[in-house]
Amino acid sequence: MDNPIDPQLTRKVERANKFITTAVSVASVFVFVSLVTIIGLLVGIQQGQDRNLAISRDLASQNHKRTQEYVKCVAQSLTIPVKDRSPGDIEACADNATRHTKDADKYGKEE
Repeated sequence: MDNPIDPQLTRKVERANKFITTAVSVASVFVFVSLVTIIGLLVGIQQGQDRNLAISRDLASQNHKRTQEYVKCVAQSLTIPVKDRSPGDIEACADNATRHTKDADKYGKEE
């Protein structure tokens, strides 16, 4: 007793196989694109963090230099006798320290 293969059933199985193959291919492409996108985002975030860290360190260095200039100037101003000292000497120290470290302002603007 041979059971002949139903040609209609064969076509249905072939269509089902083709559909499954197409679905798996589309899903694979979607997963690949998603992974590439996620990796790209992570790399971009890391680069942004590295840039922000470098800017923070530079600004901290500039602030430290500004503070040193200010302290040095105030110390020099305090060596002047009180009767010879003008009220604007200390304010001039702050202006002088800021003028010497003006580069820190460049980070406020987009390049």
